[in-house]
Amino acid sequence: MSIEELLIYGRIIKKRLWVIGLLCGTTLGTILVILLTAAPVYQSSIKFQVTTPPSAEITLYEGFGSGKSREEIAYTRGNFSNVLTSSAVAWDVVRELGVRDRITGDELRDNTLIEDVKDSDLTQVTVTAKDPQLAADLLNKLFEVGLRAYGQMLARSATTSRKFISSQLETTGLELKQAKEALTIFRIENKVGTLNGAINMQQDLLSSLRLRRDDAWAKGDMEMAAQYDKLIAEREIELQNTIHLSAEYEALQTAVDQAQETYNLLLAKRTEATLKENEILHVGFIQALGEAPVPQRPVSPLNLAIIALGGVVSLTVGVMLAFVLEYVETYQASATDKDENLTKQVAMVGGKRVNA
Repeated sequence: MSIEELLIYGRIIKKRLWVIGLLCGTTLGTILVILLTAAPVYQSSIKFQVTTPPSAEITLYEGFGSGKSREEIAYTRGNFSNVLTSSAVAWDVVRELGVRDRITGDELRDNTLIEDVKDSDLTQVTVTAKDPQLAADLLNKLFEVGLRAYGQMLARSATTSRKFISSQLETTGLELKQAKEALTIFRIENKVGTLNGAINMQQDLLSSLRLRRDDAWAKGDMEMAAQYDKLIAEREIELQNTIHLSAEYEALQTAVDQAQETYNLLLAKRTEATLKENEILHVGFIQALGEAPVPQRPVSPLNLAIIALGGVVSLTVGVMLAFVLEYVETYQASATDKDENLTKQVAMVGGKRVNA
């Protein structure tokens, strides 16, 4: 763009400066009247901090946990902020407070502002309302309902894990009961308490009978020694039969032990899952720095951002209007000159014809 063009544009703006000034003045005046005559509004704010959130996973194996990072904290803060500004939470707040006749959920959502606090890890939540007490009540309830909703959303994994573990625990408990019943029936039918105990008892009895038989032989009481030999033979047969039961007994006992071990593991994991679920639902990793205060004075009606925006927009539109008016005026002047020239040409041609 040349200097001559800039000078032309400058002359046009200077010529139409009254248009620009009138438009800017009217716009700014209207904005000021609207702001100054609007009903007073009140703002209540609280700050909250997010620390490292707990893992929602319930592992069935021992292992090493993954490290947490500031990115995860920032991710949690962003998710919680989105929950606070959701329509569902806003409407729950309005319903629980019973203020649907004073504000709607959509209005609460639109009047909620969340912004990071500069040079800190804090986040500020601000609610605007027409009544100071209402502003504080809405904000306190909003934070309460938001924490509850976010906790329920975040705990879904832990809740699912707890329900799954509970179902497996029920199945394993039934298997354990059946295994114990089978072992009990085996013991009753074979008249044994524990197989090792029965074997040891038979062996001790055999040792005692042999000692008595040897004592009878030493005394020359062959009849008594023969009776002992008969008893020893019977007890040896019983011992062999008991030993033959070892494989079946051990299988039944192993089934009981394995079912009991699995049951104990699942029982411990269900306790862990319940504690984890309750921990997440508590949302202790998001802490508000006190309750929302009741504002003592309304917000200043002079919004500098709106005034500045109105001034910039009106100035831009005024300059554009100045150039449009200049173009229209130039076009009309050009059209008038053309009409006058055409009239003169027609008159000259008509005069020549008359002379002829």
